[in-house]
Amino acid sequence: MNAKYNEVYFDTDGWYRGLADVCIYPEDTDFIMRELAEVMPYIREMHEKEMRKEKLIISPADEIRKFKELWDDGIITAEEFQQKKKKLLDL
Repeated sequence: MNAKYNEVYFDTDGWYRGLADVCIYPEDTDFIMRELAEVMPYIREMHEKEMRKEKLIISPADEIRKFKELWDDGIITAEEFQQKKKKLLDL
């Protein structure tokens, strides 16, 4: 919030790419700050949950199982499977 110009900038990356400018009246500043203080914890929590979903760590065993299924289905060769397995196990 920029008190000098009575403007509030919201980073709206999750809903709309870019920044949104919202001009407010000076007499509304306290109300808006109280409302933002109430809603921001929920927004942060939702953002953190989304970030955790995106950064799920897949174990090497899960990756090997995935490549084994590809091999079983004839999508990759036995050699390709062994190469992936070695790479995942750091051999």
